[in-house]
Amino acid sequence: MSKLRVGILFGGRSGEHEVSLLSAASVLKAMDKTKYDVVPIGITKDGRWLTAEHAERLLKGEAGLQRSESGADKSVRATQHLRAGDPDATPSAAVLAAGAALVTVIYARRTVVDGRAGHRELMKAQREASEDFAAAHREAMGAQQLAREGFTTAHREAMAAQAVARDDFATGRAEEMAERKRALNAQIALERLAQAGRVTEILITMARTARDETLSPPPSAAGAQRATFIPSVQAQLRSALAVFYALGGPALETADELADKAYSLTTQPIEMLQLATNSLGELKRLTDRDEKLRLA
Repeated sequence: MSKLRVGILFGGRSGEHEVSLLSAASVLKAMDKTKYDVVPIGITKDGRWLTAEHAERLLKGEAGLQRSESGADKSVRATQHLRAGDPDATPSAAVLAAGAALVTVIYARRTVVDGRAGHRELMKAQREASEDFAAAHREAMGAQQLAREGFTTAHREAMAAQAVARDDFATGRAEEMAERKRALNAQIALERLAQAGRVTEILITMARTARDETLSPPPSAAGAQRATFIPSVQAQLRSALAVFYALGGPALETADELADKAYSLTTQPIEMLQLATNSLGELKRLTDRDEKLRLA
């Protein structure tokens, strides 16, 4: 579909030259470029007629450069003369220039009329939409009331069911926690007994090592130190006692003394044998009477 070509005339020698430029710029901006092929036609203050890009430059207040035949640059307005309608050749050109502002006003007035008609149609559509909305709103309010009543009933029933479920959960939770505590205590007691057995094994190893070194003293190593295994067994005993106490085991004073006793060249293995034997007796007595060394 071809577009309608429309010419916009503006400018002229009138004292309203600048006003005409502003009006033409507004009209040019408002024109629908998809429907109209707009051709700006301008008239300078000195009566020269401009078309196309030269007329658009006049609207923007721009000037161009024109090179003379001598090669010197001089600043002049970029203009293109028209033979028909030139003010110097046609007296009616002045009338056309004076009518440029009138064309602009007529176009603007038509735009206002179209806008008012569109406004009336919009207001009518809004009233119809408002009436439809009011009817739909009344229907929605009725449906909401029914839904609210149904929700209230269902909510009361759900709250009652939740209260029963909450009580059952609290009871079950308490029983579960008590069972877990009993299981944890039983696990700790079992591990404590196992660690007491480990301490017993190390005390027996200490007693045997001390007895063997008493009967057959080990030879002295370099630096006048005896090649004894007793300090190594002492280190094992200290580690085992630490775990035993961490599990809540009762204090073993004799075993602590044996584990911490400094062993040197002057220490006799028989002393370590005596302490190991006493520690075994101490552990046996505690096992018989201390509840921490019994399974529930």
